[in-house]
Amino acid sequence: MISGILFVLLTVFGCLGICDFIHIIRSAVLRPGVGTDKYFIVYLRPDAASDQLRYFSDKLRWYGSEFCDKLICIADDLSDVEASSCENFCYGGNIYLCRLENIKEQLNYLKTGESDG
Repeated sequence: MISGILFVLLTVFGCLGICDFIHIIRSAVLRPGVGTDKYFIVYLRPDAASDQLRYFSDKLRWYGSEFCDKLICIADDLSDVEASSCENFCYGGNIYLCRLENIKEQLNYLKTGESDG
């Protein structure tokens, strides 16, 4: 009974993995070089910002561009100490800290490389 359940579970998970692999191959063959920039915007909560950033940093490191290309973290209500500790997670140009009123300028900078002011 248990071996039958395990066989069914392994078969289902194996099929899902094969389907995902085929999707990646098909996307690469049919549309090479076509893609979009994916931005993920997170509002950091006070007293939990470093935990949030650690989670999203690990997720970005694990999944890479499948998750997102750029992670934008809104750090409005953070103390100076907490904001400076959160800057440790901003690595390799993939994670950005900004304020809510500066989100438009940050997105413009990421898209064009030019700042408004």
